[in-house]
Amino acid sequence: MKKVVFFLNLTAIAIFFVLFFSTGTHADCTKDIDCKGDRVCEKGICVDPRQTNNNVQKTIRAQDGRFIAYNNGTVLDTWTNLMWAAHDNGSAISWEIAKSYCENYRGGGYTDWRMPTLNELTGLSDSSKSYRAQYNDVHLTELIKLTIGSCWSSDTRGSDALLFNFWRGTWYGFRNVSDNLGGAALPVRSGK
Repeated sequence: MKKVVFFLNLTAIAIFFVLFFSTGTHADCTKDIDCKGDRVCEKGICVDPRQTNNNVQKTIRAQDGRFIAYNNGTVLDTWTNLMWAAHDNGSAISWEIAKSYCENYRGGGYTDWRMPTLNELTGLSDSSKSYRAQYNDVHLTELIKLTIGSCWSSDTRGSDALLFNFWRGTWYGFRNVSDNLGGAALPVRSGK
């Protein structure tokens, strides 16, 4: 009887460690039990199978390291748990229009899109990756397509806002919010 109780206690401890100490947020799973909570293992990544916002079906289209592209036009950064639009608005626009574009974006059926901060855009940039945009090479995953190399951030100072430059991998500088040649809009939201 003591052996059975010992075995049950040992099993309970093992289950505790699996449930509470597995991160479930990066490419470390081989089966569903490796993932925390209700997440399931899909192509080595723990993902939430539940759908939100109009039950839009989300299946993995492609993967690039920490980024997962879904067939609904969204890209999840598993390091930051930020979800990005798979493409920008398509041209250089003013900050005011970019902000409105981000807030009214409905990609993937989600309604909580917003304009990213400079720090979020900086975290998205990756000097080890490169592809050609309209005028320059940009440094980020090819799963997120930019038309031009710079994007507006939500960071402002008076009537100016900061641009992030993806061909340099750094902020471009402050530009007037009404400048139509400033940058593009790249919506972001929390991936939760």
